[in-house]
Amino acid sequence: MQWWHDVALREHLDDLLAHCNHAMDIKNRPLVTNICSLYYHALNKFWTGHNQQNGELKRGDISSFAAILQAMPEESKVIFLAAEAVRSLVALDPAVINLSEKHDATKVHRKLKNSFRDLDAHSPGASVDGTLKKFAELLYVIRCNFMHGEKTPYGPNLHKSQRDGEVSKLTVPVQMIILDLLLDRPGEKLVAYGTKARGSRAW
Repeated sequence: MQWWHDVALREHLDDLLAHCNHAMDIKNRPLVTNICSLYYHALNKFWTGHNQQNGELKRGDISSFAAILQAMPEESKVIFLAAEAVRSLVALDPAVINLSEKHDATKVHRKLKNSFRDLDAHSPGASVDGTLKKFAELLYVIRCNFMHGEKTPYGPNLHKSQRDGEVSKLTVPVQMIILDLLLDRPGEKLVAYGTKARGSRAW
């Protein structure tokens, strides 16, 4: 049984859907970073429910993110890795910088690009689950970058603000694909506080 069908974990589902609904409500506003942050909150609620159901309450954020991606059915993994939005984020140039890394700041993004290259080439040792783990690491870096303030001793970091917006525009469609696949394609039905209806809003 998926965790969101467990009545005892209903609070996490309600919070997840609330974040998704809020993101949909502000989707036409200029600050796309706010939308991206809301979807990160939703994904956090998903892995919290997943961890609670599986008795992994002490699992770290990156491991939790990787675990929910790796727990997808094989068909969903293939759909995700082939999605245009996913490929666009992976191909982003210049690469995403890890603001907490003082030396090789683009290492996480570079390793993900290499992993996709190896998958596409069917190279020995290429791994779908390994690639998903690297993707989780990149999404975590993006989330952490948002959490670093845009202020500097010399005033607001306008370049970072602009870059965050550019990265967010590529990240939001990926987040939506992840949630759609994790929640059994709610884009094909309404999933909102226990109700379902055809032709209605997905969240």
